[in-house]
Amino acid sequence: MNSQDKIKEALHQYIDQADERMLTILQAVMEADQLEADEDLEKAIQLAEERREQVNNGSMSVSSWQEVKQRLQ
Repeated sequence: MNSQDKIKEALHQYIDQADERMLTILQAVMEADQLEADEDLEKAIQLAEERREQVNNGSMSVSSWQEVKQRLQ
């Protein structure tokens, strides 16, 4: 069993024994983490849309993969 599996198992055992107060705390941590992940995804989508617009309007240039490889040689 790897360390990640050991941690998961320990958490499962802890949660099975936890009282309502601790479960509420753990739920808040989980929800905060999910909110942060959702915000990160929204930021990534917004950045991708901004860059796509820049490419489309010509304010940002792009190179093909072949051009990049040639420049690196």
